[in-house]
Amino acid sequence: MENKQQKVRRQVTFNIDCELYDKYKKVMIDKHTTPTTNITTHIKKEVIKFDFENAIDNIANIPTPSTTRLNSEEIEKAYKNLETDIFWDYIQSKGEKVKNLVEKLLNNNI
Repeated sequence: MENKQQKVRRQVTFNIDCELYDKYKKVMIDKHTTPTTNITTHIKKEVIKFDFENAIDNIANIPTPSTTRLNSEEIEKAYKNLETDIFWDYIQSKGEKVKNLVEKLLNNNI
């Protein structure tokens, strides 16, 4: 039998207006999900976005194929998980050279 390692989880408490949270719970029920799942998804996206922006900033500071490869994990994760416009708008804001390097990375040309 396979031994699955359990993730360590943390219970957190938020102070949220009761009326707002009650409406939020109703929205989550209508979407067939839970507040915990929704908040976890949001937190993951924020972390991925932060790591991605740092990776792109690294490439913008030293725009070379080797810097791009060093940051490939964060870029590929963001490419899979962030909305397309958020992904490409941030890259575009760093200039054409950065955009070209990222495109080459995503096309396996680096």
